Amino acid sequence: MLRFVLLLTIVVFSFSGYAQVPNNQISQRYHLGVDDVPVSSTTTHSSVEWQCINKSLTNRCLVYHNDQWFSFTVAKSGLYYINLSAQTCSKKLGTQLILIEGNPCEVKTYRIRKCISRLPREDSFIRADSLQAGVTYLINIDGFLGDECDFAIQVSTKPAGFPLVAPIAAKDTVHVKKELKKEIAKLTWFIEDEKAPGIRGFKVLRSSVNDVKAKLVNEQPIRRNTYGAYELRYMLTDTLPGPGVYSFKIFGEQIDSDELVLLATEYARYDVKVPVAMQPIQRELILTLNYEEGTPFKIMVIDPNTSAELYKHQQRFEAGRDRDFKIDLGTYIDKGKKEFMIIISDFSTRGSKEFFYTLDAKGKLVRQ
Repeated sequence: MLRFVLLLTIVVFSFSGYAQVPNNQISQRYHLGVDDVPVSSTTTHSSVEWQCINKSLTNRCLVYHNDQWFSFTVAKSGLYYINLSAQTCSKKLGTQLILIEGNPCEVKTYRIRKCISRLPREDSFIRADSLQAGVTYLINIDGFLGDECDFAIQVSTKPAGFPLVAPIAAKDTVHVKKELKKEIAKLTWFIEDEKAPGIRGFKVLRSSVNDVKAKLVNEQPIRRNTYGAYELRYMLTDTLPGPGVYSFKIFGEQIDSDELVLLATEYARYDVKVPVAMQPIQRELILTLNYEEGTPFKIMVIDPNTSAELYKHQQRFEAGRDRDFKIDLGTYIDKGKKEFMIIISDFSTRGSKEFFYTLDAKGKLVRQ
């Protein structure tokens, strides 16, 4: 069996270098066995089988570019995990994923179980709740904005990597103290006594707006003192690689589920020197629209990290009013959001257009 899996993986890699992967077609979808070794694949040179997708179910989440197909079934109903790992992309934008319940290419039977407009670049897992035994599930993976990405995928009873979406209330889970002296950051966090028995250990990711992937900067088990009681205070010291704003995400590994759960997020800003004049942060986007007078159109702003809809506007086009269309992103920027996906549609057969903007270190909204 091991030899077969290795040979199959080599075949997949050979397609990634020269042509489309076989599972570019839904009829040749790759069937993932639960808890099998991760399967390597790529979105490079993939195309879209338009007759086998249902755009009306996903147009608030993503636009298709270069997708491919996987399927799986489970023997026992319950919770499973889709684990994504080893992601490398030519544009460094990443991938997007849809989990579908329904018959292959019978789009009227499709039920969307998950639609994720942008997967994290780090190894990550997606919780698939309440899956039913014997039902075939489809996974569609597409390059974000057409990015060409190599990756590995696995369906498992255990999570691998970091969670996809962190709980909103995670900031209050543990108390954190931060000290920053030049480029040296020191974090101290305190776990509550009643929560300690459920945690196996901690992992801390550090990232900045300029990082392609977050970096694991600390990993430590939960400890007991000489009396057998849990230690409630933990600490890390990290050297920041350069000027910028950094986020530290502290995760706790849960003993009962093996999942990493976000416990707290802390931010640190390192400046070599205080600038003489601070440049204002760009808060507005101006989109140039060019439709026939009276054409209905729709604009949506999506958070690519959570697939949440931040803004929606729909009306008929009036050149004098709408040609230079302004979107105020200031409210979302003030809440710490730095990445935005803009989807524009005129409801025609030409489909939607999407644009991706990042707030860079200089406070400018830069189109990718």
